[in-house]
Amino acid sequence: MPSRSPLMDTVLGNPVNLALVAGLAYYAYRVLVRSGSSWADAAAEDRARALAAAKPAEPLVIRNYTRKELAEFDGRDGKRIFIAVRGKVYDVTRGASFYGPGEAYGAFDASRGLAKHSFGPEVFTPLDQPMDPLDDLTEDEKSSLNDWIGLFESKYDHAGFLVEP
Repeated sequence: MPSRSPLMDTVLGNPVNLALVAGLAYYAYRVLVRSGSSWADAAAEDRARALAAAKPAEPLVIRNYTRKELAEFDGRDGKRIFIAVRGKVYDVTRGASFYGPGEAYGAFDASRGLAKHSFGPEVFTPLDQPMDPLDDLTEDEKSSLNDWIGLFESKYDHAGFLVEP
């Protein structure tokens, strides 16, 4: 019979340790497998529900936004979350778990980041600079951006247009 490790001898040799390990395993299972979804998914759904409940009751009015105006719609203080993609502004409040403050895709003009699949500081144009013309995107990046636009068109409400001040 192969020999067990000292850790296994300690756990299996004492009924209290065995019960603790079993309890810890059960707790981890309950936390990580919550109604068939992962813990991260459940937490994201909870945040999205909370932000959706805080969504203002006023109707959405399609209008023009400068990048500075757009920056105000970041989901904080019960405001909607707006993102611009190639000049069109979308209300992505329903996707708060992705687009809300501090989330992976949180951005105001997300065109370059979506095209390049990167959201580092190098893909954002400062608010006091002219809008990014996206002239230097490769064909693959343009194709990727078009795919994202299709997703936004099918999933989110149109809120307006991004314009220069």
